[in-house]
Amino acid sequence: MKPSTKFIILSNSVIPIVIINDVYYVPAGEVFELKDNNVYDNKLDAQYTLLIQNLRKGKQLSNYKTSKYFKYYIDRLKDENPEYLI
Repeated sequence: MKPSTKFIILSNSVIPIVIINDVYYVPAGEVFELKDNNVYDNKLDAQYTLLIQNLRKGKQLSNYKTSKYFKYYIDRLKDENPEYLI
């Protein structure tokens, strides 16, 4: 059975969903294969990895000052990647 796309109203937004086996509803979007290196146990680990990727591409750490994760980023950078604090 091919999953079908439906739409629901959630707050003030219309959200596309996929119905699987008449039970599970998941956000609809591009289907992709997960790799072991992009699956994280918690959101903070994923956020930190994304920060490191962006810093490697040349984004400035100062761009993250308004992030609610900024203190966490600084503390973790001190321990794991101090080269980005220069």
